[in-house]
Amino acid sequence: MHDARDPRRILRRTGPDNGWLLSIATDPVDRSWYAGDHEGNVSCHSDSSGADEPRWSAQLRRTKIIGLALHPDRRHLAALGSDGIIDIIDVRTGRPLCSLGPVSGEPVDIRIDDRGETLSVHTREGEVRSWGTPPTGREIILRPEP
Repeated sequence: MHDARDPRRILRRTGPDNGWLLSIATDPVDRSWYAGDHEGNVSCHSDSSGADEPRWSAQLRRTKIIGLALHPDRRHLAALGSDGIIDIIDVRTGRPLCSLGPVSGEPVDIRIDDRGETLSVHTREGEVRSWGTPPTGREIILRPEP
């Protein structure tokens, strides 16, 4: 991982309990970063602390965390598991607030739009599932043409 303050400097995050890093999301304001691994763990790291220990770590599920998306409000993080379930996490505490899904097919990516109004999951089969944030909260499914 490269240090945001000096791209020539590489930060090594190692320890006896490190897993495979499969997904990452960053907070552009305070430079915190969030990591998802192959064992279903999500952790929050503070760039400013200089410590290798995460601020928090949460075991969400028994599947891989294949995608992370930070909401523009910087208070919520969406974590996509390889089982197609999305957990919404409180960024301050690491506590899961709710779950969405499962998404059918093989999920490959998760995104939250710049205004924070739509959360979308893309699948390998070309399907896109989107959820609107309140007040609508409706699920929309877009499928590729046959």
